[in-house]
Order: sequence, then structure tokens, then C-alpha cells
Amino acid sequence: QNHKHNNILNCQSKFQTSRIWSEVWSQTYGYMINGNIMDKLHNLMTRLGNTFWLRASHGAGGKASLLTKNITHAYHWCKFWLEYADITLMAQKYLSGRNFAWQSVWKNGELIVSQGRERLQYLYGNATVSGISGSSSVSRLVNIDQLNNNAIKAIKLIDNKPHGIYSVDLTEDGDDIVPTEINAGRFFTMSYLLAKASVEVNKPRGNMPLIYLKLGNDLEIPDGATMNILPSDFYWFRHVDCPAILIKKNDL
Repeated sequence: QNHKHNNILNCQSKFQTSRIWSEVWSQTYGYMINGNIMDKLHNLMTRLGNTFWLRASHGAGGKASLLTKNITHAYHWCKFWLEYADITLMAQKYLSGRNFAWQSVWKNGELIVSQGRERLQYLYGNATVSGISGSSSVSRLVNIDQLNNNAIKAIKLIDNKPHGIYSVDLTEDGDDIVPTEINAGRFFTMSYLLAKASVEVNKPRGNMPLIYLKLGNDLEIPDGATMNILPSDFYWFRHVDCPAILIKKNDL
């Protein structure tokens, strides 16, 4: 039980996961912002270059995130969040590629179902400094073996016997796909997309919330693939106070 509790605590800390994952992906390595802020930022620019991410080490929604390009702006950003918001800040390498989300359900170390998607736009991203709000307004389903493999590896580096829900954020970095964040015990906001798409193509294993509930109640689930369950030509559009829309690529 203590082991599982520690796994959850690690998942809740972006700093802890950054250090764990850096054993495989050196570019995930995170640095805490503490001590003399300006000295720290100068040191980080030597290590990471002039452009890197600042973000809260805990919390969702892209909290306190800033893509630094100017040390003066970075300094005042850190000073505000550390002094007035009572949070911990960290810095990481900027990864410039595509942004992915990978959602999965496990039972006693066995992967039951999973599906990846690419985030294309964020809800109110234009109203945030970083352009990221933590929740996507436009997504598309993707079936990429490297995404699947790296997401599974990222989960197992934290929990060698996953059980329940694990959702992983990953970002493309050159020819690699690198984990940046993980949530244990909760789905992404993409769950209704998966449920609706699973009905559209008659792939009931794609309905992850239903699969999760059936597993929890020891009910039979349909046989089938554990990865790449749904076709990659589905796009999902949604916004506040608007009904979500599922559209096939050819119908765009």
C-alpha cells in the first residue's frame, strides 16, 4: 500500500516524474527554482538555452507556465508566483514538436485498453501567457507505435504493476516522443470523444469509461486490441457552452 501511495505522490509531482523519466529521456530533467532567482535563471540559460519552460511543479491546467525568451520577464514571473501564489516552480527543456495525450486502463499490471490523440488547439489558449490551458478544444485521434511504447515505458518507470487509470502527456522532440506529465486515477477530458467514436465504428473497447466500470465490477469486457483501438481519422471539436462535435477527416 505504501508503495502504491508513493507512486501516486510521484505522479502528482512534475518534478519527481521529471527526475524518474530522465533515466531514459535526459531532456525531461527538471530544475527547481529556488535560492537567488536571477542566479538560478542565468544558470538555467547556460544549461537549457535562452528558451525553456517554467511551470508549477504541482497542479493542472498549465499552471504558472511560461516559455521564457527574456531573462527579465522570467525573473518577474518567478518572483510573482513564488512570493504571492505560494507554489513551487520548476524549469525544463523546451520541446518544440507535436503535443500528445495517451489514456489507458490497466488491471494488475496488464494493459487492457489505450488510445492516443494529438492536441491541436487549447480552450482559451489565446488568453494564457503560455498559449496552453491544459484542456484541448481541437484534437485528433492518432495511432503511433512510438507514442504507445513510450507512454507505457513512462508509466512502468513509475509503477511496475499499473492498476487503474493512467493518462500521460507527451511531446515530440526531434525523432523522439517524450513524456512530460502523468495523471493516475483520472481520465483526460477526451473520454466522451472515445465513447462516441467507439459507437461510430462499433469498437466497444474504445469506450474507456465503460470498460473501467466493468472491470471495477468484475463484469465481462469485449475481446480485442489493447492499443490503436479507434481509427486515426476522427477529429474532436469542443468549447465552453457548445456541444462537442466528432468529425471524420474526409468531412472537414
